[in-house]
Amino acid sequence: MKTLNKAMTFATWLAKLPAGVAAILIGGMMVLVSLDVVLKYLLAAPVPMTLELVAAYFMPAICFLPLGNVTRTESHLEVELFTQNLSGRPLSAIKLIGCVIGIAYSAVLIDQGVEQAIKMTSRGEYWELSSIAFPVWPARWFVPVGVSLMLLWLILQAIQHICILFNVQGFDAPATAGNTAADETTEQEKDE
Repeated sequence: MKTLNKAMTFATWLAKLPAGVAAILIGGMMVLVSLDVVLKYLLAAPVPMTLELVAAYFMPAICFLPLGNVTRTESHLEVELFTQNLSGRPLSAIKLIGCVIGIAYSAVLIDQGVEQAIKMTSRGEYWELSSIAFPVWPARWFVPVGVSLMLLWLILQAIQHICILFNVQGFDAPATAGNTAADETTEQEKDE
């Protein structure tokens, strides 16, 4: 299970990198939009192309690049109406089902996202603005990159839940906020 631990360590680094880029872009977007509003109302000279930059680049990057890190920390929305009192193997079984559904959904999203990104890249997709052709095709790649990182983490978490279900020894569950099933199983094994 050292391979799984190494894969999770590498995948953690891989997921944090685009999430960090998205965090920087959030700050950049806040500064750009604030500056645009201030200049628009004080000097009647808004920052050119603010709306286009936000719509074409900032928002897609902020929405899709952090998906791997969100999945890694199990920070997606969960309805725990029926699972709030579960732990250990029963909870891992239900989470495994969720991972399998997420893997299938992610595979479809990646397929469609890559197909669309390739098509728009080959066309050199752009938006016609008053004075320039604004290229937007690079932003099409945010979807497949973010969803691919989410898929990677769904696969790793599915393997982790399989290990918990079949009581496989010798792997360290990653320290995540929502990793209660692995933590409780490890505590139960220590008690025995």
